[in-house]
Amino acid sequence: MIVPIEVCGEKFSIEIFDHDETISNIIREDQIYSINDLKQFKKFLNKGDYFIDVGANIGWHTLFGSQLVGDTGKVFAFEPAKKLFNLLGSNVKLNGLNNTIVVNSAVTNYVGTGELVCSSKNSGDNVVCEDDNTENNLKNWYGHKDHDKTDRETINCTTLDEYIKTNDIDASHIKLIKMDIQGSEPHALEGMKDLIKRYHPAIILEYSPKHMKICGSSPFDILAFIDKNDYIPYHIREQRDIADEDILYNASVIDLIEVTQQLFAGNTYNGFDLLLVHKHK
Repeated sequence: MIVPIEVCGEKFSIEIFDHDETISNIIREDQIYSINDLKQFKKFLNKGDYFIDVGANIGWHTLFGSQLVGDTGKVFAFEPAKKLFNLLGSNVKLNGLNNTIVVNSAVTNYVGTGELVCSSKNSGDNVVCEDDNTENNLKNWYGHKDHDKTDRETINCTTLDEYIKTNDIDASHIKLIKMDIQGSEPHALEGMKDLIKRYHPAIILEYSPKHMKICGSSPFDILAFIDKNDYIPYHIREQRDIADEDILYNASVIDLIEVTQQLFAGNTYNGFDLLLVHKHK
């Protein structure tokens, strides 16, 4: 099924899954997904810029970002799951996007192969097995109804620094990185140290402490990254009817520690999106 989209002043078409799948269902019913994140995209991406989409899924953020950077810009969309990667590629072709490169790989802190645990109902809930404990953590995942009957998939893994170096990319054009990779965000950040040190692009990432624990890292790795690299964190509120000026909440590291404690104490695995902006930008 192909859905025509008009969101935040941009138009594109997206092919979604016909079966019952969470992200496709949202797009099918609402024609809107992650709108407050998209509004932040428009603050950082202009014609000629580069955008990196880590965990691109079927391409919602990729397609939107490609409209913003235009023919003189570039989008690099990373998606390790084969079914999602195939549909992502189809959506890039559907929209005739010559500025977009799709990469069938996870972004983490090493180059090689790994294993992806794929959710049967929510393609946005696929988890990279970052260490030997991930599988056991998944089995103990509170209230998670999918992971005891899911597929395992061998995937390619890379670091962003290595990909940039190998493909001779002018990283000075990279203005925004979006990451939604179910707890692997700390590992991905570790693999882009050179990029962060030299160019300080804005970053939008999912902050989900329990997912990070499952993947063998810690939300405090994110907090340490923020402090070490002089980033300012903003909580992106999810409410669709909120005024644009109220979407961002300037969250200090102390605020994030308090929220982290609350999330660990709760019975949900949900998190929220963070916008990280370098203090000199």
